[in-house]
Amino acid sequence: MSQATIGLRPGYTKFSLPRTGKELPFAFQRYTVPRLEVGYVHELEPFTLERNEGPFYLTAEAYIRTARNGGTSTEYVLDLSQQKLKIKGWPLLAVDAGSIILDSFGIKRLTFSGFVDKGAMFNKPTDLSPFMITGSMRLDNDFRHRHWTLTGRNFDLSQLVGECFSSLIKVRMGEQPVEEKRELSVTFSLPVGPEQKRPSLQGISGSVIKASMMRLPVFQLLKAMTERRMETGLPYSSPVFSSGSFMMESDGTDQSVSLKDISLFEQSFLGVTGNLHCSGPNVSGELVFKLPSYMANGRRIPKGVTQDGHDFVITVKVSGTAASPSDNSGAMLQELKSAAESGILPPAYPSGGAGGSSPASPVPSPGRITVDGFM
Repeated sequence: MSQATIGLRPGYTKFSLPRTGKELPFAFQRYTVPRLEVGYVHELEPFTLERNEGPFYLTAEAYIRTARNGGTSTEYVLDLSQQKLKIKGWPLLAVDAGSIILDSFGIKRLTFSGFVDKGAMFNKPTDLSPFMITGSMRLDNDFRHRHWTLTGRNFDLSQLVGECFSSLIKVRMGEQPVEEKRELSVTFSLPVGPEQKRPSLQGISGSVIKASMMRLPVFQLLKAMTERRMETGLPYSSPVFSSGSFMMESDGTDQSVSLKDISLFEQSFLGVTGNLHCSGPNVSGELVFKLPSYMANGRRIPKGVTQDGHDFVITVKVSGTAASPSDNSGAMLQELKSAAESGILPPAYPSGGAGGSSPASPVPSPGRITVDGFM
């Protein structure tokens, strides 16, 4: 066949090939289709590929065969290549291999594997993110059920849940080594509701490759706490976390996106745990920062900071909007500033001699250093 089209309609509970209206003296068991189109059809509308508001579409080269499943029921097995899969709200997915098994009740089993070229999306060099999608879709079920699973590596958080947290946190998820426990894994449903901008999903980030938090006042507090009598302070105004994980959940409407069980770690052992929630333009949540005591200036610890073993603990409530997030660390930072202005605290960077040309006097080395880890 030169072309085959499959439209999935909610409410239809059986799958069958169109009939010609007259009996034929033969039946095909195998089909080769250079152009296969699969898409979702709203109610009784005619099928149209690549509808802007459609939840998904697929184009591929296909080899289709029919098979008997036990008795008289027929299954249609589609072996696919050169596919393009577009799911509303997600980047275009290039699929290099895949298969779909259709029976009288819908998609019995679906498997796609391929990659997202993020470089092409942003007019940058090739940056491939491998992925696999598996699942099923029974026509007698609500298409909003999370029947599909996406696993992959090297995905950005914003690719999956939108820009809710983009001004607060940027995350690249899924580690490069092929280990299932380290991969991104989410279950999702197609965005068939008119209010949905992307799939609703729930799952785990896998092992975080890189995460950066921005524009929270607490990082100015961390910077002030780590300032010492030396010319260079620690870069805690904009730390980069290189390991960790979290759970994510989104309804696909941008009205409810959550990051739960956050656990991120920076190379010098700054850690952050907690939860974040985005409801429309508003963000909320609680984050707990653990700063190793040997990284802090012991004379720059405000009253709101507690200590847990060898760590200083700073708990903050996050609030504000996605465009302008905030937290309640301002009072602690102001305490340090007021103490410095009144002369209670020494300056973080002592001035040199006449004209400021003399180097700052070094901090004496401690007589004993506790090592928490070694590699």
